[in-house]
Amino acid sequence: MENYICCIILLSPLLLQGAIDSIYLWDNDGGKYKMRYPVVAAGPTFGYFAWEDGRYSTLDIFRGRWQWPNIFLPEEQIIEDSYDKRSEYQPHADAPFCSNYDVIYVWRYYHPDSIKSKIVARWEKNWTFGTPITIDSVVSNPFRWFAQPTVSCRDNGYFIVSYIVVDWVSINPVKLKKTIMYKRYDSSGGFIASATVESDAEDGSCRVAYCDSGFVIAYCDTSKNGDGTKKSIYVQARNATGGIIVSRLKVSRYNQTDTWDEVEPDIAINRWGSGAIVWKDLRYGENDPDIYGMTFQLRSNEFRIIDTSITIDFTTNKSRYPRVTMIHQDPSAIRNRYFLAVWEEDSANYSGSDTTDIKGRVFTTTLLNKFRVNVTVNKKDAWPDVSCRNSDSCLIIWAWRDWIPEAQDEENSLNMRYCYYYADNDTGVRFPQNYQFNPIPVCGASRAWYYDNENYDNPATPDWNEDPIDEPDSVYLDLDSAIVDQIDELNRNNQYRVFNCDTLPRQKSIYDYDHIIMDLGYRGEGKTAGIISASDKNNLVSYINSGKPVIVFGNDFGKMYNGDTLFKLFHANYLHDGYSDSTGNIDTLYGQSGTLFYGETLAYTYKENADNYVDEISPKTGAKLLLQSWAPGKWYAGRAVGWGNYWKDGPRVAGSTIYCSFSAAGIKDRRHPHTYAEFIRRCLGFLKLQCPPEPITTLTAATGSSEGRVTITWNVVSDDSLGESAEGSYKLKFSRTKMTSEDEFNSAETYYQTWNTKDSTVGVPVTYTLYGLPPMDTLIFALKVSDEAGLWGTLGAEPRAIVAGDSVTPHTITFGYNYVKDFSNKYEYINRRRKNDTGTDYDSLFVTWDYPYSQPWFEFGFARCNLNTEGDLFIYVDTKSGGADSTVPYNGSSGRSGFVSDFRPDYCLIVENATIRRYRKWVATKDGRGSWVYVDSGGTRVEEDNVVNNYLYTEGYIRFDTMAYTAGNPFKLVVLMTEEASNSIINAFPIFNPLGTYRNITQYYDWGNDGLTSGKVPARRQIIGIEEAPISKTEIRSQKFEVQPNPFREKTLIILPELDVPPQDISLKIYDVSGRLVKQFNHSTIQPFNRV
Repeated sequence: MENYICCIILLSPLLLQGAIDSIYLWDNDGGKYKMRYPVVAAGPTFGYFAWEDGRYSTLDIFRGRWQWPNIFLPEEQIIEDSYDKRSEYQPHADAPFCSNYDVIYVWRYYHPDSIKSKIVARWEKNWTFGTPITIDSVVSNPFRWFAQPTVSCRDNGYFIVSYIVVDWVSINPVKLKKTIMYKRYDSSGGFIASATVESDAEDGSCRVAYCDSGFVIAYCDTSKNGDGTKKSIYVQARNATGGIIVSRLKVSRYNQTDTWDEVEPDIAINRWGSGAIVWKDLRYGENDPDIYGMTFQLRSNEFRIIDTSITIDFTTNKSRYPRVTMIHQDPSAIRNRYFLAVWEEDSANYSGSDTTDIKGRVFTTTLLNKFRVNVTVNKKDAWPDVSCRNSDSCLIIWAWRDWIPEAQDEENSLNMRYCYYYADNDTGVRFPQNYQFNPIPVCGASRAWYYDNENYDNPATPDWNEDPIDEPDSVYLDLDSAIVDQIDELNRNNQYRVFNCDTLPRQKSIYDYDHIIMDLGYRGEGKTAGIISASDKNNLVSYINSGKPVIVFGNDFGKMYNGDTLFKLFHANYLHDGYSDSTGNIDTLYGQSGTLFYGETLAYTYKENADNYVDEISPKTGAKLLLQSWAPGKWYAGRAVGWGNYWKDGPRVAGSTIYCSFSAAGIKDRRHPHTYAEFIRRCLGFLKLQCPPEPITTLTAATGSSEGRVTITWNVVSDDSLGESAEGSYKLKFSRTKMTSEDEFNSAETYYQTWNTKDSTVGVPVTYTLYGLPPMDTLIFALKVSDEAGLWGTLGAEPRAIVAGDSVTPHTITFGYNYVKDFSNKYEYINRRRKNDTGTDYDSLFVTWDYPYSQPWFEFGFARCNLNTEGDLFIYVDTKSGGADSTVPYNGSSGRSGFVSDFRPDYCLIVENATIRRYRKWVATKDGRGSWVYVDSGGTRVEEDNVVNNYLYTEGYIRFDTMAYTAGNPFKLVVLMTEEASNSIINAFPIFNPLGTYRNITQYYDWGNDGLTSGKVPARRQIIGIEEAPISKTEIRSQKFEVQPNPFREKTLIILPELDVPPQDISLKIYDVSGRLVKQFNHSTIQPFNRV
């Protein structure tokens, strides 16, 4: 079989410390698979064919399309959600000449676990599938199932499905009752009628043919009316409305007594009711079957036999599996009953004694010469089917059966030829250009349910789930995709470059890779495990002998290759083959003491796809048994063997290997360390690849003993080996929502610390108290540790805790040390605004104070702005009478803005960058004017955090005495940001103050007549506008808008924030105190950030 090359390269975007490990994942889990029992339906433009396909281990139904005259279109799975152990068998198809659909398929479905069997139909129109139609079904009944569905259509799209209901009547002796049924449907799939054809058929094989005159069902049965003692071919004929024309009529050896069996009927009919039936004839015994046939005419009130006992093939070679189609249809001539029969025949006349051909023969009024369909000889050609398009062009399809010595099994591929009726040829057909098309199947793939849902939840906190990522419980995907996903989870430091390919590199380039993972998949009902060619074996042997590490995952690796040199390099004994997934092999894997998997207990997908034929193995001398399995009713069995040592705990043996006789995708995640991710991490560490530390999954957090404190505890985690603690630094993050990705972890707030536990024993608990956190805020914490190479672990548990303290002042901000934003988002957040009211990034203002502590401070926080490059920050405070009427002329005198009469600031703290801050005081002159002068800034402090926030967060304080403020008096605040080199305002708080130059600052913050006293929630500030008298200084805030003041007499300011709804969904109405509607605004006047 031709090998398609597929290679996916997952490149590391960044190079960190040390070398990048290149990992070559050889996705060789497809193996060789079965493509069996193809069927074909010829339509006016396309030919459609379907088959049983085993590429995903269980049998599925696939279909392909042929465009006349010789274009093959891509194949596709008919039912795409075959995610479990169910199998689909025995497809059949027909293509009517109607507008409702192009082709209809039927097949048999069986699921062993639910003991569910059914017959399913599905039509296709313009290459799009319709909804599946359940023809019949049974659930949880092991003594009933269905078999051999066939379908036939009228030109108007009405169709009939015939099938067999099998009932297991008795066990000893075994007796099966076979009931032949049909169901009739209209062109939309609407059910019309059903009936029983034969209630107790001996053989049970049946086929149906449908035309405008009616339909005929041909089946195999034994005598019930004295017409013979052997199996014969019978028919039941009905008219188009289902009325019986012939209830039961024997058509093989018509009117003769049988002395041999006739079996395996097939039937065809054309639109004018002329038809043919063919069957396998056993008059010379099972070892010398022949092919016979007959023709008939069906009318609305008559079934008439025309030609009886036509000897289609009568040789000493075995002939079997006959199929028939009507050709050269002409209602005005006797040629209306011409047919073409094809069958499978032994080809002992060739050099191969175990080969077969596909033969064909045309019947007109007589039989024409027999011909061979297949071009290539000495093959096992099998399971032909044939269908004619409208007049005389026919498609013939069949399969090859190739033996695979390593797997002691066979694979199949499909072949197709088309021909047309040609009267001048002695065979009656012609194959244009001797054309034979061999659709090559794509590389197969082993699939399994992948349970990648690591559980980091702490059972002691039932009201909170510490698991950071809400992953699906399971997904159904390729085995190699599961391995790639696990490596990707570990590759957060970009230390790996992964090459995922379905071919092994050539010998010269294979050494470019640091590590090879062989994914050989598993053997299933429809496929083998991965096949390793002789050249690939030699390359792998050289690679391992050169000292390179290799892991192999393969359920059948031991069974297929235990005598090879390659297998010996994995230092394991192959003991015996495993069981199929219906019996099961592995329920749980147990890590063995003294090995890399010690302490791991891995749940496995028992009796699912990955649990197919898992070899039992044991270690040779010098190797180690790494994992043992257990399953109900089975002994403990060896499932993984390792050769080598941890590269840090002892001398590493060249060519370290791990051989797992199971598919890793079958591991079901539970609580750490019993997870697929930890399993893969330990494997990579064992094989000397860069291995990040474990995730910290034991982290807990609790409210501390005093304001701003939280206590956290965790257990020291391992690095490359189980006994080695991670030697690097820690990274602690906190957020108000879960950090569900590495990006969210990296962008969360950082708590600065210098912890190191390299000298601590793995598993010992560590406790620290965190200081300076925002009181009463509920925070979620995440902790990582790095190793000596700077590789960080992945996300672990994320506990939450309420920070100690209360919601009211005083609150003492902790400057430096931990470098966190101490302000509470809930109680000390004032507002946010975009610079220049554009873009998506917001600056946020936080405020609190620590009165009556000594010295009392007024404290502010500003995020997320880099004052080194983005602008200068001005903190204006109005603490007494008088004050400035305009802003500080910091960048020249031009462009200055003015203040309203109610806000006249006395002091201004200017923050230019991380190191420069200036403090100015307004000094009045005798003429009533004044100026901003510099004063001592010793009572202030500003810190722009460059340690963990890259200058994007600034916090500071101004002592009460430095701004001449006495608690109990009013306190007013405005915060402005200007451009670096001008006085143009680019941001302002309150947020509805204007931006630009020469503006009037009309609003300010006010905390009431008593100002900054204790027991207040800083976020409950008032926003005061210029027009309003003090008596009406009131603010009513909601999630939707602000009204200032409210209630009001003549005018008010209504502020609409940015809304995530269209304007037409906004309604604005004003009422008087009695509830009477005074004013209503339509949506055309309302826009985000409008003022009304």
